[in-house]
Amino acid sequence: MRITNRLLTERALFNLQRNARRLGTLQEQLSTGLKINRPSDDPVGVARALQLRARLAELQRQVQSGDLAQAWLNQTDSALAELTSLLQRAQQLAIQAANGTLTPADRQVIAAELDKLLEHVATVGNSKLGQSYLFAGFKTDRAPFVFTPGPPPTLTYVGDSGVIRREIAPGETIQINLPGTLFLDVFTTLRALRDDLLAPGSTGPAPGRLDEIAARLDAVQQARTTIGTQDHRVDLTRERLLSQEIVLTSLRSQVEDTDAAEVTTHLAAQETVYRAALEVTARASQRTLFDFLV
Repeated sequence: MRITNRLLTERALFNLQRNARRLGTLQEQLSTGLKINRPSDDPVGVARALQLRARLAELQRQVQSGDLAQAWLNQTDSALAELTSLLQRAQQLAIQAANGTLTPADRQVIAAELDKLLEHVATVGNSKLGQSYLFAGFKTDRAPFVFTPGPPPTLTYVGDSGVIRREIAPGETIQINLPGTLFLDVFTTLRALRDDLLAPGSTGPAPGRLDEIAARLDAVQQARTTIGTQDHRVDLTRERLLSQEIVLTSLRSQVEDTDAAEVTTHLAAQETVYRAALEVTARASQRTLFDFLV
């Protein structure tokens, strides 16, 4: 095969273009900070990066779901803390009303305060997170408790018994809501105490009423313990998910992101090769009269 000047020139130009492409690729990687700027750069890497991105997106969705669950749990605990304070005040009033030296008028004053507490039970029961009612079961779009001052005061529950569960990790869900019956039980006990004090010839709370109030306090405390346990579980799960997110982000970075120091070194070497190729190509393309004579 005869090696002509034209063939030499074409080969030199081909090598020059190849070196220019390599140089352009390195410059693009350095400027974008990415190894892969188009699928053709690394088809296998693109598939791996897509898998990692999908897993990261799912992890972030689960973290957000856990955050929403935790917000619901925290708001529920705040409502139960308020209900606890309300019951503790009712307990104090019951002890005060048991004093045999009180007059009927004194007991009526205590009963009037209990009326306010009864109304407040409904207010706490209608607590919301954003636009969602906490104790309404699935009917989160409307207030679950309807209070009627009476007399006698009544509390009607218009929610349902739906159990709301929230995903906090793959295949792992927790219940975040509590039944409205907790508030109905508290209301019933406080109204009974009020009726004790307003009954003709009353001498104070009925026998066992203080124990009943204490039982309601225990029930609310148990509910708070349940909520606290769920909240702690969400915390632990969130930490685990965030650790996984860090690992996956690192793996994605290894697949997609440029090592600036490494690329800078390769770029400097490629620039040297490219300049050398330019010189060789320039020499190969120089033609003299002697070239035509031979």
